[in-house]
Amino acid sequence: MDPHSELLDKLVPLRVFAEEVIEEIRAEQTRRRRNEKILDHLRYVDKDGYSNFLRALNDSCQTHVVNFINGILNAASSFQACTSKACVRCATKSTNFVAQLYCSTKLPV
Repeated sequence: MDPHSELLDKLVPLRVFAEEVIEEIRAEQTRRRRNEKILDHLRYVDKDGYSNFLRALNDSCQTHVVNFINGILNAASSFQACTSKACVRCATKSTNFVAQLYCSTKLPV
């Protein structure tokens, strides 16, 4: 993912992130750290915000990233998120569907 200004400029009007979050992302020195910040903050957006993030990627000519993410989501749809108390991510009882996709212990449906 290329966290250039065109992408970041789209995220506030699309209500993905607040301006403060964008400033925090821009303050990072490397592309890798900017991407990590974006991914960290994506864990807290709702379904509409996540859809708008994909839209911003498309609009900034990063459809290859959207295709990659959609491939992961399609593969993950055949799994149910873990609800084990031993799983750190599940123990937080996150309702964010994106955060649930990061759960490392998936159970077949």
